[in-house]
Amino acid sequence: MTAYASSERRRRFPLASLAGAALRAAASNVGPLAGRRTRAEREAEAGRRIAAELGSLRGVYTKLGQQLAIRADALSDEFRAPFGALADSAPPVPFEQIRAELARALGTAERFAWIDPRPLGTASIAQVHRARLRGGEQVAVKVRHAELTPERVERDLRGLRRVAWLLGPWLGRGDAGELVDELSEALLNEIDFEREGQAAESIARDLADDSRVLVPRVHWEATTRSVLTLDYVARLRIDDRPALEARGVAAEAVLAIVADAYGRQIFGHGLFHADPHAGNLYVVDEPGPEPRVLFIDFGLAQRLSPQLREELRLGMKALLARDVDALLAGLGRSNALLPGREAEARAALAAALDAGAARALGANAAGIQALTGLGKRLLRESRAFRVPRELLLWARTLAHVYALFGRIAPDTDPMRRLLPHLLRFVSEPAATR
Repeated sequence: MTAYASSERRRRFPLASLAGAALRAAASNVGPLAGRRTRAEREAEAGRRIAAELGSLRGVYTKLGQQLAIRADALSDEFRAPFGALADSAPPVPFEQIRAELARALGTAERFAWIDPRPLGTASIAQVHRARLRGGEQVAVKVRHAELTPERVERDLRGLRRVAWLLGPWLGRGDAGELVDELSEALLNEIDFEREGQAAESIARDLADDSRVLVPRVHWEATTRSVLTLDYVARLRIDDRPALEARGVAAEAVLAIVADAYGRQIFGHGLFHADPHAGNLYVVDEPGPEPRVLFIDFGLAQRLSPQLREELRLGMKALLARDVDALLAGLGRSNALLPGREAEARAALAAALDAGAARALGANAAGIQALTGLGKRLLRESRAFRVPRELLLWARTLAHVYALFGRIAPDTDPMRRLLPHLLRFVSEPAATR
């Protein structure tokens, strides 16, 4: 069988292909096939096998793999790591198909005076083109792949639920079916471009008083659940230091804007852009000494519920005070404790807070970093906890902001900018229950 034929067969029978990869990965974990490898080595190999299969299947399956990458509460670091490397890219869709999808979704493709047939980018969910509306506005049009209808995605997800049990050997805690259900909800949200447009508008309102931040305007007359039309803004990549320096823009000044914007989102408003990497954050390409940061792609935007936000605030206060009882009570209210594991959770929390790293806990940059490390340790060493997905995204967003600083300006500490926002958050009066 040729490589092309094998690839086509996988895409025609994705569940069989995925099940086969998972079973082969599981088989390599037992008996003679396990050899002398450590558990970590076996889990890393299993993750690579399954991630490679999900990547080759594209679409829903690639997005599922990307969702698995953030589940530090349910999967080991070794198993998850390969999923984080799944590229959210795909071969370009022919322009004729894009025009046909625009006509189907909008009733006509003639809302646009011009559409550049060359895509700005193609990902697993959509393709983006520059265009000009009849009124003259320069826009970027995000067009969902025609096969990713909610009905088709639901069908694929139903199939995934049937084979969810195959994750069992690597699932440290929780139920595989529940995990797939949670990931399914996230994916259905991500393919709804009306929801994405609403999130962009909400974040724009939240940050409207900061002239250093720009969120593109949504053109609702050319937006549906499968088409999102936003202002097109000329921009420079946030990690393109030569281009920024040619404009007289210091990377440190740009990162200060990013940190302030995320501090307000994740510690203030509770609604946050959850995908802060160099492909979604840009510097507006315009003259002037003061840079502006452009945010795009709000498909992963997440809002903490008022209840979860309050429990997070109380949990931080309890951690800083080393109050195990208060921590356990909050975890219980947040449904973050697995049934019957309260004693194990108490012991794990007490041990972690007694550890040397916990002595650095405090309301300062080093203390907050110690707090982050403490959370990672608890998830790694205890199976008593589970974490709501929105809280995982919250923590991942903060980690990605740190990673962005490390990549662009490694000598700059983001917590110096984030700390005032965090302190205001922790010091808020108790919410009315």
